[in-house]
Amino acid sequence: MSSSSSITTTLPLCTNKSLSSSFTTTNSSLLSKPSQLFLHGRRNQSFKVSCNANNVDKNPDAVDRRNVLLGLGGLYGAANLAPLATAAPIPPPDLKSCGTAHVKEGVDVIYSCCPPVPDDIDSVPYYKFPSMTKLRIRPPAHAADEEYVAKYQLATSRMRELDKDPFDPLGFKQQANIHCAYCNGAYKVGGKELQVHFSWLFFPFHRWYLYFYERILGSLINDPTFALPYWNWDHPKGMRIPPMFDREGSSLYDEKRNQNHRNGTIIDLGHFGKEVDTPQLQIMTNNLTLMYRQMVTNAPCPSQFFGAAYPLGSEPSPGQGTIENIPHTPVHIWTGDKPRQKNGEDMGNFYSAGLDPIFYCHHANVDRMWNEWKLIGGKRRDLTDKDWLNSEFFFYDENRNPYRVKVRDCLDSKKMGFDYAPMPTPWRNFKPIRKSSSGKVNTASIAPVSKVFPLAKLDRAISFSITRPASSRTTQEKNEQEEILTFNKISYDDRNYVRFDVFLNVDKTVNADELDKAEFAGSYTSLPHVHGSNTNHVTSVTFKLAITELLEDIGLEDEDTIAVTLVPKAGGEEVRCQSFKVSCNVGEHDKNLDAVDRRNVLLGLGGFYGAANLAPLASAAPIPPPDLKSCGVAHIDDKGTEVSYSCCPPVPDDIDSVPYYKFPPMTKLRIRPPAHAADEEYVAKYQLATSRMRELDKDPFDPLGFKQQANIHCAYCNGAYKIGGKELQVHFSWLFFPFHRWYLYFYERILGSLINDPTFALPYWNWDHPKGMRIPPMFDREGSSLYDEKRNQNHRNGTIIDLGHFGKDVETPQLQIMTNNLTLMYRQMVTNAPCPSQFFGAAYPLGSDPEPGMGTIENIPHTPVHIWTGDSPRQGHGEDMGNFYSAGLDPLFYCHHANVDRMWNEWKLIGGKRRDLSNKDWLNSEFFFYDENRNPYRVKVRDCLDSKKMGFDYAPMPTPWRNFKPIRRSSSGKVNTASIAPVSKVFPLAKLDRAISFSITRPASSRTTQEKNEQEEILTFNKMAYDDTKYVRFDVFLNVDKTVNAEELDKAEFAGSYTSLPHVHGNNDNHVKDVTFTLAITELLEDIGLEDEDTIAVTLVPKVGGEGVSIESVEIKLEDC
Repeated sequence: MSSSSSITTTLPLCTNKSLSSSFTTTNSSLLSKPSQLFLHGRRNQSFKVSCNANNVDKNPDAVDRRNVLLGLGGLYGAANLAPLATAAPIPPPDLKSCGTAHVKEGVDVIYSCCPPVPDDIDSVPYYKFPSMTKLRIRPPAHAADEEYVAKYQLATSRMRELDKDPFDPLGFKQQANIHCAYCNGAYKVGGKELQVHFSWLFFPFHRWYLYFYERILGSLINDPTFALPYWNWDHPKGMRIPPMFDREGSSLYDEKRNQNHRNGTIIDLGHFGKEVDTPQLQIMTNNLTLMYRQMVTNAPCPSQFFGAAYPLGSEPSPGQGTIENIPHTPVHIWTGDKPRQKNGEDMGNFYSAGLDPIFYCHHANVDRMWNEWKLIGGKRRDLTDKDWLNSEFFFYDENRNPYRVKVRDCLDSKKMGFDYAPMPTPWRNFKPIRKSSSGKVNTASIAPVSKVFPLAKLDRAISFSITRPASSRTTQEKNEQEEILTFNKISYDDRNYVRFDVFLNVDKTVNADELDKAEFAGSYTSLPHVHGSNTNHVTSVTFKLAITELLEDIGLEDEDTIAVTLVPKAGGEEVRCQSFKVSCNVGEHDKNLDAVDRRNVLLGLGGFYGAANLAPLASAAPIPPPDLKSCGVAHIDDKGTEVSYSCCPPVPDDIDSVPYYKFPPMTKLRIRPPAHAADEEYVAKYQLATSRMRELDKDPFDPLGFKQQANIHCAYCNGAYKIGGKELQVHFSWLFFPFHRWYLYFYERILGSLINDPTFALPYWNWDHPKGMRIPPMFDREGSSLYDEKRNQNHRNGTIIDLGHFGKDVETPQLQIMTNNLTLMYRQMVTNAPCPSQFFGAAYPLGSDPEPGMGTIENIPHTPVHIWTGDSPRQGHGEDMGNFYSAGLDPLFYCHHANVDRMWNEWKLIGGKRRDLSNKDWLNSEFFFYDENRNPYRVKVRDCLDSKKMGFDYAPMPTPWRNFKPIRRSSSGKVNTASIAPVSKVFPLAKLDRAISFSITRPASSRTTQEKNEQEEILTFNKMAYDDTKYVRFDVFLNVDKTVNAEELDKAEFAGSYTSLPHVHGNNDNHVKDVTFTLAITELLEDIGLEDEDTIAVTLVPKVGGEGVSIESVEIKLEDC
C-alpha cells in the first residue's frame, strides 16, 4: 500500500413508604450469624410486585443522637441499652463481651475472632484524613506488572509475620477477624445478633475496612501510594483468578481454594455451588447479563442497590442490595474450596473469607461497583437518610491508633485518597480505557508532521506530532463541529491486503495487539481488487477519523499538539501518504441539500438511456448507470487474468422502459434471525432454497441462478463496467449501504419464492456479539448447499473471528481477540461515526474518481471479515470471500452483509446526529434488479431507508459494544397466562424443589412514561424462608413457563436470581432465614413487550437448595422512585 500524501486535523429519588422490610433485596449467604457464614442460600416467604418507596429514604431529619459505632469497639456500652421506641441506628457491640464465633450451628471457629481492646475505648477520636499529594490508584489485578506484584507480596508477607503477636491489630489474622466477628455471631446488640451484611451497611462498612487494610499494607513497605488491586470480574479480561493470586508459595496464595477453578478457568458470576457444563462464551455472556441486571435493571433506586434499612430493634439481615446478592456472593462461593473443605473455606464462608488475600481484591471490585453505579445516572445516588450517614464504625489505623469513622465521610473515594484505574464496563457501554501509564506523551521529542510527510512507504511504525486547529473547545463548539483526523492521498497496491492502525498519545513502541485501550483511534483496511484491464493498480484515497470523543477520553482536549502513531499490520511497505491534517469541518456533500433532482441515476444491471456514453456534467451529479450491452470482461488482477466466467448479466428485452418497483402487500414482517441461533427447521429451509437456486445455473442466463446473483457483485467491483471513461464502483462511497440493502432484499425474496415461503428471511452473521464471533454452524457442514470449500480451513470449527484481521494469523488469546472485536465495533459505530458522512462514506458524483472514501463499517469490520473468511492460504487471490469478484459465490457472503446492513439500523439507534443522509443526489440514486418473477425493476435509495417498510427486520441481539442489554427469546409473543395457575393457587409454597410457574395480576398496565419515572414496578417475594446453612440459588423468569432453558441467562425474560451463602446465628439452633426478595421489572416488561398486559407469567427455577426454600406470598407493587 502506498501512503498518504498529507495529514491534517480539521474542525468540520428513590424513597420507600415503609420502614419495615420492603427494601428490595434478599439475604444472601455470606453474612448470617457471626458464628457461621458460608456462601449459600436462604428462604423468602412471599413474593409480590409493587411500586412503593421506603420512608427511610424520606427521613433526612432523623435524630442525630442515633449515631452508631459499628466497629471493633464496644463504645459507650450501648449494646446493653434497650432498643429505642423509635427507629435508630444499631449501637455497637460491647467489645469486652465479645463471644465465640461459629462456623455453623454449634461448631466453634477454630480460633477466637475477638479483637484487641483499646486502652481507653470510650474516648476514641474521630478519624481525620491525612494530607495527600497523590491519589492511590487501585489497578485491575489481571494487568498488574511484576513490580507491583512484588510489592504486594512483600507487604502481605510482612503482615503475616505480625501474627507472631496474636493481639497485634495489624496482623493478617486480626485483620481477617474483623470480618469473622461481624458475620459469624460473636456480637449481639439489644439481644440480637449484630450483622453488617444484608443491609445498607454493606457498602460503607467494607469501604472503610479496605481503606485501613490498604493503608496498613502501604506502611509495611513504606509506600504511602500503595493501593489494593481489584478483581475485574465484570470484564471478560478479569473473569478468572488473577495470576498474582495463583502462584503457589506466594504470600497471596491460599491453598483453600477450589482447585478446579484455577489456571485461567472462567468464573461464573452466577455460580451456586455446582459445576454446570456451560461453554465459556455462554458463561461470559451470562456474566455480563447478570451485571446489567444487577447494576441497571434491578437497581434503579438507592434502596435496591444498597439494601434494606437496618434500625435498632429490627431483625438483622433485613435485605441485601443487588450487587451484594449477585455477583458478590457467587464469587465467594466459586472461589471457596467447597469440594475439599466441608464449610467452603476460605472464601466460601464468612468466618474464614478474610484469610484469603483474594477477599480484599474481590471486595475492591465490589466497592468499585458503588462508583460505577452512580455514574449510570438517573436516580442512582447515595442515600440521604441521617441514620445511614451518621452510622459509625471503629478501626485501627496503620499506626495502631483506634479511630471512629462515619459513613458520610466515605461517599467519595477520591476524598478518601483513592480511586480506581479505569476499565471498560461492557455490561453498560463498551468504551475503551486509558493506557496503564497515563499522561501526555512528550510531543517535543517526536518529529512534527511536516518532517514525516510525504511518506514514501509505511514499512514500520511511525510517530509524529501535529498541531490541532483549536483546543479547549466548549461543548457547544464540539456539538457544532467534529474534529477530524484526515489522511490525504493514501495510495497503495489494491491487489494486496492492507491494514494499518492509528493511535493517539503513544509512540511507536505501542503494543498494537491490544486495541482495548482508549489511544486506539481506528484502522484502515482494503480488500484486493483492480480496475478492469487497467494496468495501474495503485489506488489513491482519503481516510478520516473523528477524534473529538477520543481526545476527551485520553485527556488531551486542552492540548494544542498531539502525538499520532501509525502501525502497519499488512501491506504497509507499499503504502504512501502525502499529507495529514486535523480539521473541524462538515463534509460539503452534507450541505448540498438542494441538489438538482434531474441528476437521478440508475446504478444496476442495466445501462438505462445510454447515459454511460454522455460526457460528465459540468456540475456534480450522480453517476449514470453503465451500458449493459457493452459489459466487458472482469479481471482478477492487472496481469490480464480474467474472471473464469463472465460477470455480465442478461439484458432485459426493453431496457429503456423498466418500471419503478412497488413493494407488494405484506401480512407479516420477514424477521432475519442470528445465524448461530437458527434451528434445524430453518437450516433445512435455507439449504433447500440455496440448492434450488444452484440448480437454476443450468441456464447460465437465468437471472435468478446462483452464479448470476453472484455476478451482480462481480460486475460492479472488478472492472466489467466503465462510465465517462472511468470504472464504475459501488463500494468505497455513500452507495455501499443502499446498494447492498437492495441486493440482499431481492436475493432473499428469490430464495423464499423457490421454497414457496414468502416469510423466509436471510440469517445474519452476528460477529458483533461474542456468541456470533465464529463461522455459523449451518455454513460449516461439508456437502451442504451452504458450504464453500474455498474458505480458510484454519478458521473453521468454532475459531474466533478477528474483526481486525489483516491477512495474517496472530497468536492472540481468544479473550483478547473478542475484546479487540468489541473495541473495534465501538470505535467504528460510535467514536468514528458521529456524523452521516463518516458512517456512509464519501460522496460519489459524476466525473469524480471511483472510490472516494468508504465509511467506518465498510472499512472495519466489513473488509476484515471478507479477508478472514477467504481461502488466501490455498487460493491465489483469496477466493471466494477474499476477493470482490468471487465473494458472492460463497453463501456466507449474504449472511455477512445481512449483519453489515443491520449495523445501519443499529447506528441510527445510538442517537445524536446519527441519521440518514438528506442529500437528494443520494436519495434519488437508483439501482436495477430482477425480482423473484424475473421481472426487471428500478429502485431508489430513498425507498430503502426503513427496513420495516421494505418488509423485513432483524431479530434483536445485544450489542455489547454499546450497551449490553439482553435480547428477547427466540419464540416471541405472550405466554398464555390462562393456562398457568394463578398466584393464589401456588402460594404459600412449602418447598421450591422444582421449577414452578404462576400468573400474577399487575397493579397497573399501560403506564405512561411519567408514571414509570415516578414509580418503579417491583416483583416482591414475601417471607421467603430457607436453611441458611445451605447454598441457595433460584432464577426468576417472566413470560416463560417451567420448560424454560434456565442455562441461557442472556435472554430478556431472565429477571434475576437469588443466592445465599451458608451461615447461622451464633449458637442459635434456628437456622431458618426469613427475608423479602424484590426485583425491579419496569424496564424488563418493556423489553419483552408486556407493559400493556394486565397479567403476566412468572417462573422460578431452583438451581441449588430449593428443596429447603418456602415462600409465603408473591405480589407486584408500585414503589416511588
